[in-house]
Amino acid sequence: SPNIAKPAGPVGMIKQLDEITDKRGFWIEDEAAQMFKGIEQTSGPMSEMRDYLLKLKEGQKIERLTGKGNIVVEGFRMTQLFINTIDSMANTLSEQSMNDGLFRRYTVAIATKDDDRPMVNFALYDLEKIVDDTLEDAFNALFSQNIFENSYTFEEGSAAVYDECFSWFWNRQYSKFMSNDENKYRTYMMESWKYAVFNHILHKRPGTVVSCEDLQYGLKVSMYLLNSLQHFVKFRARTLELKLPVKKDRIEQIMDFIRANENSKDFGNRIVQRKFNIKKDELILILNSIRIHKPEFKTKLFSILEK
Repeated sequence: SPNIAKPAGPVGMIKQLDEITDKRGFWIEDEAAQMFKGIEQTSGPMSEMRDYLLKLKEGQKIERLTGKGNIVVEGFRMTQLFINTIDSMANTLSEQSMNDGLFRRYTVAIATKDDDRPMVNFALYDLEKIVDDTLEDAFNALFSQNIFENSYTFEEGSAAVYDECFSWFWNRQYSKFMSNDENKYRTYMMESWKYAVFNHILHKRPGTVVSCEDLQYGLKVSMYLLNSLQHFVKFRARTLELKLPVKKDRIEQIMDFIRANENSKDFGNRIVQRKFNIKKDELILILNSIRIHKPEFKTKLFSILEK
């Protein structure tokens, strides 16, 4: 059961974390884009939450001085399930969130419609078809396992399997799509080890040595998540391009300005922003579009896309 509710701000969040004695949190947030929208507002009360979310992924220490003293939370482990429609999330996350590490700390799982089950055929849900006695007994057996503080290891050969798949997946499918996001690829692939342990536990396998078979399952999950990420990024790019208030002739003007001033002293993205009265996020979108559609165009400003 969830033990964390949506906080009104950083103070409310750290107080909730401080009250959880076993330092294990489960946070479910429906319509999560609304929460991220508050975090994206740099002057809003939720903006400081960004730093907390960044640190909680690795269990880093967070602290805050409040009216009742200094609160310090260390070694906290949290599972977050944030749910929203793809268009709401794509329209909410800024370029900063996509590039500063916040987005990389989450894995994306796209749930698509089942065309073989039209919505109009299911006016009411039949809950008895979702959970029956057999499934309930299986869940009870699963969650009654004593795995607290278990330390899992992998059988010999697992590292070789991972190494081979790490290279094969990249060269076969993801190198073009993620050429500028190698860190995201590594992060998603590292999740394979976690899902391998999950599979070991789900099948109630004896002992704490995880098999190569379980690792292969974990790698399949990572592929599904990488494919979901690819779908999300493409959807977001199409959405933002449709909304981008820059005509082709203006992009050409920007390119001409960069060519003419590239070698000038102190030339950089801020000069372009001031010249054309655009914000950093908008400039990043323009430069990304130029790099994709004008591969022959070269500029040192592309370095902003790598940050």
